[in-house]
Parts: sequence; C-alpha cells; structure tokens
Amino acid sequence: MSRLIALFGAVPLLFSLTACETAPAPEVERVVPVQAEPFELSDVRLLDGPFRHAMEANARYLLELEPDRFLAWFRKEAGLEPKGEVYGGWESEGYILSGHSLGHYLSAVSKHYRATGDPRFKERVDYIVEELALVQAQHGDGFIAAIPDGRDLFRDIRRGDVRPRPGFQLNDANVPWYNLDKLWVGLIDAYGLAGNRQARDVLVELTDWAYATTRNLTDDQWQEMLSVEFGGMNHTLADVYAITGDPRHLELANKFYHNAVLDPLAEQRDELAGMHANTQIPKVRGVARIYELTGEERYRTIATFFWDRVVNYHSYVNGGHSHRERFGPPGQLSDRLTQTTETCNTFNMQWLTRFLFSWEPSGHLMDWYERALFNHILASQHPETGMVKYKGYLDMPARKGFSHPTDSWWCCVGSGMEIHTSYGEDVYYRSADSLFVNLFMATELDWAERNVRIRQETDFPLATSSRITVSPRRPAELSLLIREPAWWGGPMQVSVNGEPHQVPASNGYVEIRRTFSDGDVVEVEIPRELRIESMPDNPDRIAFFHGPVLLNVILDNDHVPELMGSNDQLLASLEPVPGQPLHFRAEGIGRIQENGVWTTTDIYLMPHYQVVEERYSVYIDAIR
Repeated sequence: MSRLIALFGAVPLLFSLTACETAPAPEVERVVPVQAEPFELSDVRLLDGPFRHAMEANARYLLELEPDRFLAWFRKEAGLEPKGEVYGGWESEGYILSGHSLGHYLSAVSKHYRATGDPRFKERVDYIVEELALVQAQHGDGFIAAIPDGRDLFRDIRRGDVRPRPGFQLNDANVPWYNLDKLWVGLIDAYGLAGNRQARDVLVELTDWAYATTRNLTDDQWQEMLSVEFGGMNHTLADVYAITGDPRHLELANKFYHNAVLDPLAEQRDELAGMHANTQIPKVRGVARIYELTGEERYRTIATFFWDRVVNYHSYVNGGHSHRERFGPPGQLSDRLTQTTETCNTFNMQWLTRFLFSWEPSGHLMDWYERALFNHILASQHPETGMVKYKGYLDMPARKGFSHPTDSWWCCVGSGMEIHTSYGEDVYYRSADSLFVNLFMATELDWAERNVRIRQETDFPLATSSRITVSPRRPAELSLLIREPAWWGGPMQVSVNGEPHQVPASNGYVEIRRTFSDGDVVEVEIPRELRIESMPDNPDRIAFFHGPVLLNVILDNDHVPELMGSNDQLLASLEPVPGQPLHFRAEGIGRIQENGVWTTTDIYLMPHYQVVEERYSVYIDAIR
C-alpha cells in the first residue's frame, strides 16, 4: 500500500486542509484489486478525546526538537561543519544508530503537515530536505548517511566484502540498511505527504546509488548481508518503484528477500521461535507491498500466514508480542514476561494489518487493531510530556519508564514520533459507495468523492455509545458498515434517526444500506462487560478487560498478589469506583506473602493506557 496515497491519519486541525498539496500520483499503480482503501491524511480530523490529546502532546514535542541536531553527523560524514550538537542516546552513544532518528522525524513532520496544513511543519520538512540535498551533493554519488565511516563500509560491500554478524552488525556497523531505511521512508513521506519535489530528486539519487553499490553481489552474498536487520528496505524500494516506474528499483526491492525467514512462511511453516521479532515484520510488509505491485501470490500467502501466527499464537493481551525482543514457541507465553512487547513491533504490525484489510476487509483484523491501539500504542506515551516507552509493559511487576527528550533515541522513540501523528488513519475505509466505520473514535471525515461529511461523536471507551451524523450534499444511497466488536457484552444496538436497525453482522460489520439525507443520525450502543483472558498455556495466569480496554492491577510495592477464586467469582467481586470510569475495586480477593506470612489484600484495577507512574501488573495469578 503506497504511502503516496496518504495512509496516515489526522491530528487536530489548526490550519486549512486545503493548505496541503495534492499527493503526487504514482507512476506505477497496484495490479492487485483492493476491496477497501484508506482516506487521505487530510480527510480525517480528530475531535476531543484521548487520541487528540496524544497527538497534540506529540506535536509539541516535534516542534521542540532541532533539525540541525538530527543533521549533525550527516554533515560531519560529508565533510561539512555541523550546525548543532548531535543528540545523545542511540544517536551518539557508541554510534549505535547514528542518523536513524532523522528519517523518523522527517516522516513525523511530513505527516503532521499533511494532517493539519500547519506551515511550521512544512518549514521543517523543506529545511531538512534542502540540507540532505547539500550533503548528497557533497558526497557526489548519491550517497547520504550519518553512519560513522559509512562510505568505507559501503565501498567494501560494493567490492563484495560482506562481513555479517547475524543480527545487528554488518562490517562492524550497526544495522546500516535498517538505518538508511528510515531515511528513505522520510524522503518518501516528504515527497508524498508534504509535497516537497526536491525530496524526490534526493530519493532517486539515493536509490540509484544503492542499486550501483549492490549490483554485483552474488545471491550468496545478498543472503549473508540480509542476515543482519535491514528494516523494510523491500517495502521502501517498492514504493520508490511506484514513484519512478524504474524497473531497476523493483529489481532492487526484490533483492531484499530474506530466504531463511520468508521461504518457511511461504510454505506456511511457523519457524519464528528465537528470531528477533521486529527484524521480521518489516520484511513481511515489504513482500505485501511487492504483491500489490506485481501480483506474486506467494507474497500474499507470506503476509496473511505471518499475521495470523503472530496475532493468534505469539501475542499477549495488549496486542503486542516479544519477550526480550524475540519470538518464542507458538502459544507459550506465560513464562516469557521479561522486557515484553516492544512498541516498534506493534507499529509495524498495524502497518501490515492495513494491507490485509485493504485486500479483504474483516472485523477480525480491526478487533486486533483496536486492542493494540488502546492497550499498546496509546499506552506507550506519557500523556503530558509526549515521551514514549520502549518495552517491558507486561513484566510482573512493571512500571512504565519513558524516554528522555534528547538523550534516549531508542528505535521506539523514532517510531513513537510517527505513531502519535497517525491515530486517525484507520478509523474509516471506503469502497465504491460503502464506508467502513472501523473504530469508535471522535472524528470528522470529509468523503470528497461522494460529497459526504461524517461526524462521529463519542466518549468511547469511557462511554459505550457513538453518534454518527451523515451529511451528504444531496441525498445519496450509501452503505455504512459499522464494526461489531468481538468483545461486546451483548448484541450491538443500532438505530437510524431513532428507529432500530436490526440486521445481523456479516464478517464483523453491521450494514446500513439506505438513501442518506443531510443530518441523518446513526446511533450505536455497544454493551460491554468485565471479562478475563487467560494465558494460552496457563489458564490461571489471567488479565482483566472491560470491553476492549485492558485493566492493570495497581500495586503498593513490587509484590504482585495472587487472587483467590474462580473467574466468575473474581468478576462478581469487582465494583465500579464512583467518578472514575473504567476503574474497579474488590475487597479481600487477593493475598500477598511477606516474610513468610500471607495476608489478604484489596485489588484496584485501572486502564493500562491511563497508567503513568504507578507500579502495576497486567497479568496476575489466580489460586482456584
């Protein structure tokens, strides 16, 4: 799915939507028909609620950051004087990932500009691209990087000197292709979302340099090189091919096919155990993108099989996956609760989900997406500072630790800058005269092709209802497809202008097919209830939900209590806390052992996404 058709959602509208340039048309269209498409970034505007709040916190942070500090080592490696001091953390400590954050930042400000038209973000896009063009001209052959001694590194690779340490080092540099992938994506977004034409020129020269650098590598040398994490280079280069139509760029995208990982998936074999999780997901979304451009059916098989295995056999209750950043044996999760659920993984899985939903819309796909959105993505950000969390959400016990504004720059800080600009992107999809309402989120949608505006008003998840006002310019026959979530505590109630609409859900959606007039109102009421989910390999290690919202057990110290009773007894004991939606309390159902003595204790639950400083545990053991 091309970033050129604006897959990213909206942040609060501060400036005119028409301030943004029209997204450039790709040179190469998809050959695979899709059943649903996302809206342009500028078509969706968030209204008041937790997601708008998170976007605004992220926007403030983006404006506090200094482009020249991101650009410092790009200039240094080109023999130019840096204009600012390089940021700390992974940007400078031991040269772990020097330069990777610039690409993420360029994507984030491009997305924010596309969403709002705010010229402050466009100014940053244009300045960064101009500086990168200067760096590229200084190198003289299309190369750009902040990787220390990067020219020597890639000169060796061009000669066939490929020295991988499988995992994270190639020729003594940390994940160089992964690093450059972020820069490529930033340039694609600067061009496709922010309308910077110079970014296209820089992008094409960089891609031509990569083609020339790797042209003479043998198949064996390629596979050796691909044993080191390379991000989504296949996805990125496929998008470049869509921009340019140059068959060399598609050839290069296909070269980034990692046999050891992708061949078993094509044969529907789950051999993921032990693999670094986030290294693999971008490879899969890459073949998904190439499938759209070529119709290579085995690539679709890889994407759909991988998604099913990760979501249904490797994921925890918050929708994320990984223990110490790695996959384990399928369905074996209960004893793998250390440094859990890296945020980047879920960001990439959301990206993959968009491909699958476009090919074949399904409520099942969006059920997972919603779970991950509330319980991992929204939960990853400090609501006031905009700082983000890396991993360790589900450890027993856990406490969120957030990034430093200038001295962290983990991979998940980079992803986080993008994640929190993008909440509106999958609320709605369209297909001919049908509109999919995937998420219950306060938003406004301008469906320009149909001359229809949609306004969804809801306090979800604090409330259980959503009010959708349909405003066509003139009466129009449309289908409104409203997702019936898998977690509902009773039949979803839908009415149109106050009249009940009783149609059973199909494939996870309730369809309303009618001629809509200006001001027609669809009201949705979704009963929900407290429920328990257990570990797949340990029914007594449990977690609490209310509807889609994961609840934490709040702790007084680092001792995680045990619960006493059956699931039904535990649920029956929980009482809502007055004035605190989605907070619950139960008296005397827990026990803690201290100094060899067992004492009973009360239990307090609150939403995982609301926790900031509290000690907590998501999972808790029940004694039957």
